[in-house]
Amino acid sequence: MELIILGSGNYIPSKNRNAPGYLLRANGKNLVIDFGAGTLQSLLNFDVDYQSIDYLLLTHPHPDHITDVVPLLHACVINRHRNLCVIGWLGIESFFEKLFKLIESTCPRSYRIDFIEMGNGQTKLDPDILVKSRLLEHSKDCIGFRVEAENRIIAYSGDTDVCDNLIALSKNADLLISECSCPDAQKEALHLTPSEAGEIASRANARKLILSHLPLGVDENAFKLSAMNKFSGEVIVAADGMRIQV
Repeated sequence: MELIILGSGNYIPSKNRNAPGYLLRANGKNLVIDFGAGTLQSLLNFDVDYQSIDYLLLTHPHPDHITDVVPLLHACVINRHRNLCVIGWLGIESFFEKLFKLIESTCPRSYRIDFIEMGNGQTKLDPDILVKSRLLEHSKDCIGFRVEAENRIIAYSGDTDVCDNLIALSKNADLLISECSCPDAQKEALHLTPSEAGEIASRANARKLILSHLPLGVDENAFKLSAMNKFSGEVIVAADGMRIQV
C-alpha cells in the first residue's frame, strides 16, 4: 500500500498545509480518506485523475473534512462514467441528498454513487480490501477507519478524544494516522495531543505513528518528542506531499 498525504492541517487556512485528506493506493484501487479544502488540487499535483477515485471515506461532516466534496462532485457531473462508492458516518446518504438539493449541478448524470453507512462495523470494498470503523469521541456519529489490504493495516483517527474504540481500531496497525490538534499544555476537548497520540499508538501496539491534523504554527520537533516519550515505534510529523510505503 502507498499513502500520500494530501492535507495535514486543520480548519485554519495555511500556506503549507491543506485541510485533512489522504490518498491510499491498495490493490489497484484509489481510496481517499477525508476530503478537506485543497484535497482536489493536491490530487492533481500528484497526477491523480479525480475521476479515478474508487472509494471516498469520510469520517464526519465538519467542513475541514469535507469542503472539497462539492467541487469534486461538480467536476464529475458530466464526464465521470465509473461509479463512486462513498463510505461514511450513519446518515451520510441523507447528507448528500441535501447537498444535491442545495447545489443541483452536483447531481450525478453519467455515473452512480453508492453509499455505505458505518458505525461500529466492517465492510469489504473489494475481495482484498477490508474496511472497519469505530465510533469515536468527537461529533455525533463521527467514525475512524481501519483499512486492511495487501497484508498491511492502516488506521486513521479522524477527529477524536482518547477512547477505547480508537485503541481497538489501531490494534497492531502497521501505520496509525492520528489527529494531533493541540500541544500537551493546551489540551482541547474532543481532540488529541501528541502525548495522547503516542500513548494510543503504544497501547494499540502500532508499528508506526503519523501525527497529522496539525495546528497552525505547530512546533514539529516538540510534537514529535512528546509522542516519542510515550511510543517506542517510529514517529513521523505529517507534511503535505509526503509519500509513505506501508
